Amino acid sequence: MAVRYKPSAVGSTQLLNSPEMIAGIDAIVQGIAARANAMNHHGGEYVADTRPGRRRCHGMAKTGDIHAIVDNTYHNTLLKAMGGG
Repeated sequence: MAVRYKPSAVGSTQLLNSPEMIAGIDAIVQGIAARANAMNHHGGEYVADTRPGRRRCHGMAKTGDIHAIVDNTYHNTLLKAMGGG
């Protein structure tokens, strides 16, 4: 006897955009931005941003100013802060 389960698309969207999920993703990207700021060579600032999306929440760690852009260009700081490279 096989049991089939089909998750609700609306329920999945509500779960993936919930405040708890946003807080979890925000904690991850804040950690990445903090590690990138610790490795910074050019004095710029890396920032984290989390926002709900249409289907799921999105988090990003990104460069905050021109000095961070230069630092990331020459040293791949964001890639290293995420654990790659």
